[in-house]
Amino acid sequence: MKGNPAVIGSLLTAAEMEAKLATQYHLDKRDLRFQSLKKLAKTISGFGEDCECLLKEITDQAFQRGASPVKYSAGEAVEKPTVTSIFQDALTAETAIDEAFNAFYLIAQDAKDADTRNLFEHWIKLHEHEHIEWLEEQLSQIEKFTEPEYLKIQLAME
Repeated sequence: MKGNPAVIGSLLTAAEMEAKLATQYHLDKRDLRFQSLKKLAKTISGFGEDCECLLKEITDQAFQRGASPVKYSAGEAVEKPTVTSIFQDALTAETAIDEAFNAFYLIAQDAKDADTRNLFEHWIKLHEHEHIEWLEEQLSQIEKFTEPEYLKIQLAME
């Protein structure tokens, strides 16, 4: 099946974004585990696994549309100095992906590619309703309690 070049380009850009975020989440998971924050690490690990699943779906969709197998960069993962910075940077990345996927949704809609449009809609909901909401809640709690108090609460819940 030959796909619309703009849709294929959107899918390949989406793949890079998901690969970068998955890589970052794996580093963040490790850093949280080093701080004995196992529950937070498990949640972040789950987000990374979600990104990997989406990456597979995205690349499958791109290849079905005729994309050439390409190498894409997962980007560089960066260690963060605090839990707050881990969550803030993750929220920034998730929000950027959400905005991009909304634009990609419209590209697929304009190209009359309902399958890809529907997949972008599904992927948007996952990022918005699971990842973004959870990160916003954690940052809200950190703001309310301060990071040291938030971490004490998290460690007590382990």
